[in-house]
Amino acid sequence: MSRSRTLTAAILTWLILGACSSPASNADAPGAQTHAPPAAATTDTLAPSLAPTITSILPHPSFTPTEQGPAPLLHTPTQSALPINTSSATNGEPLCDMAGFVEDVTIPDGTEVEAGSTFRKSWRLRNVGTCTWTSGYRVVFSEGDSLGGPDSAEFVSETIVPGETVDLTVDLTAPDDPGNYVGYWMLENAEGEAFGIGSPGASFWVEINVPESGGD
Repeated sequence: MSRSRTLTAAILTWLILGACSSPASNADAPGAQTHAPPAAATTDTLAPSLAPTITSILPHPSFTPTEQGPAPLLHTPTQSALPINTSSATNGEPLCDMAGFVEDVTIPDGTEVEAGSTFRKSWRLRNVGTCTWTSGYRVVFSEGDSLGGPDSAEFVSETIVPGETVDLTVDLTAPDDPGNYVGYWMLENAEGEAFGIGSPGASFWVEINVPESGGD
């Protein structure tokens, strides 16, 4: 009986030891390759790229003044300091005494005249008023450069009725110094009242240029 128990105990001991000495699992075996799980894929999240919006900014149109060439140099007829005849000026009707310019008969504007020389200036005017010009009418210096001319001079020896023309002539002398010279003239009726071109009367003029002397 005791021998049988001893044998049974030996068998149990052997079974227990056999179980403990079973081959190691593949995971514990030397040289076994361990497969690690693949790393999670790294996804670089990029911000959506927006295409640049090109806004065409046009400049506001700027106003460019039209360029004009220099205005021509004109002599504006001046009002004389002499008493002006304004009688009979009603409703745009012609004045009793009024002249109209026709042309420069001699010495056009800007004519070169030698220093110190004498010359004769003539204007052709038309009687555009309603009164007849008589021998009592005169041409008179108004202002500017007198050029050695008279203060007044008779210009008709017979009557000039409305619509007729007459040449007015004065003898003048060029200054000794070079430069541009302008003298203004008007007409005067028998009562001593000045009148000129149009209404109100404006002066007519003579303009000369005295050049530099060519001598030493």
